[in-house]
Amino acid sequence: MRAHAWFEEQLPFFLNGQLDPSEQTEVSAHLRECSACREELAFWQGVSAEVEQQERSIQSPQVVTETVILHVKHPLSLWRILKDVCRLLILQVPLVRQDMWPASALMMIIGVAVAVVTERTSVLYFVAPMVAAAMLALIYGVDNDPANELTLATATSPAIILFARMSLVSAFNLGLTLAASLAVVLFLPQVTFWGLVLTWLAPMAFLSMLALVLSMWVGSSNAVALTYGLWVLQFIPLQQLRLFSTLPAWMQKVSWIQDLWQNNLVLLIGTLCLFILALLGTRFSSFSLTRRAV
Repeated sequence: MRAHAWFEEQLPFFLNGQLDPSEQTEVSAHLRECSACREELAFWQGVSAEVEQQERSIQSPQVVTETVILHVKHPLSLWRILKDVCRLLILQVPLVRQDMWPASALMMIIGVAVAVVTERTSVLYFVAPMVAAAMLALIYGVDNDPANELTLATATSPAIILFARMSLVSAFNLGLTLAASLAVVLFLPQVTFWGLVLTWLAPMAFLSMLALVLSMWVGSSNAVALTYGLWVLQFIPLQQLRLFSTLPAWMQKVSWIQDLWQNNLVLLIGTLCLFILALLGTRFSSFSLTRRAV
């Protein structure tokens, strides 16, 4: 037996014929017995009639129609594509969490300071991927999108929106870390710029993309915790732990994960696979499931 609230929620869909045949019959039977729902249905019928009347009375200006037709018939040029891409990127800037930009810059400044003081470029290798992972984990999902319902209501697909935000944040991360590397090289002349860049580039790309994919399914906080755990794991000296001798099989698997971070080719291939998975995941992630439930 369904609750009365369920029937009230289905009345707009019943009026538009959007229910399944069985649900349509069930709501019809309920309406014969429930006066409150009949009154509610009458209200929705009035709303529908008013909307249809207003739609018939409003005519779009001729210039709008001509502009739309001209826009559709106009050949798709490279300039138009670039213009649309730039417009989409600009529109996504205020929709991304604003607090992460200064926080990431501050963390990178601290990392550069520690690297220069200790004369260890490995500090930048340690910090840069973690900063990038935290940022990408915060660009998608109900908790991170203040205009979630409006975003999903637009004609632009979630995959394109995700790609735009990913491009914005990744470009910021790349520029920020390149600037940090340049600062380290200026203070430590014995370090080569491109040699330093190659140490963090592949790990940063893989870890940040992994954080994004995980955030789509388990939430941003859990994604950051998991990726940070995998990243920090490589700095644990397993051979010196007593657990390594008692559980050799498990420790061997952990050592494989540690070795993974040193293989740039595998990391770049993994980044590409995760990128494709992220775009496909916009249709099947928990965020998209929330969209269907609304």
